[in-house]
Amino acid sequence: MRDEDRKILTEFLGERWHEIKGQTKGHGNKWMCTCHTTTGDGYWEKEDLIKHINNKNKRTFTTWEDFGALWEKIDKKNLFISWLHQDYYEYLLPEAWRRWERERSKERCFIILEAIKEGVLK
Repeated sequence: MRDEDRKILTEFLGERWHEIKGQTKGHGNKWMCTCHTTTGDGYWEKEDLIKHINNKNKRTFTTWEDFGALWEKIDKKNLFISWLHQDYYEYLLPEAWRRWERERSKERCFIILEAIKEGVLK
C-alpha cells in the first residue's frame, strides 16, 4: 500500500500522519514534521526526523490489527459493510470463517480505502 493510501486510512482512524513538512530557513540544516512535535530547539536533524516518522507511521494496513482498528471506527460511526454474498456465508463453518477473515485483512483495508476515496465512508 502506498504512503498516500496509508495516510488516508491513518487520518480516517483519527490518528496523526507524520511526514517532512520542510526545511527551516535560518536554522541550519534542520527540518520540520507535519505533526509539529520537535526536539528541544523546535527543529529536527534530517536523520532524526526520518527516525521519528518511521517510528510513528507504523500501520501497514495489511494486518488483522489494522483492519480491526478500521472496522471498530466504522462500527462507532454506525456504518456497515457487507463483505460477502449471503449464499457463501451459509456454507462456511465457523473456523473456516475466522481463518478467511484473518487472511483477507489487506484486501479489506483496501476496500475501506476505496470507500473513503469515493466518499461512501467519512
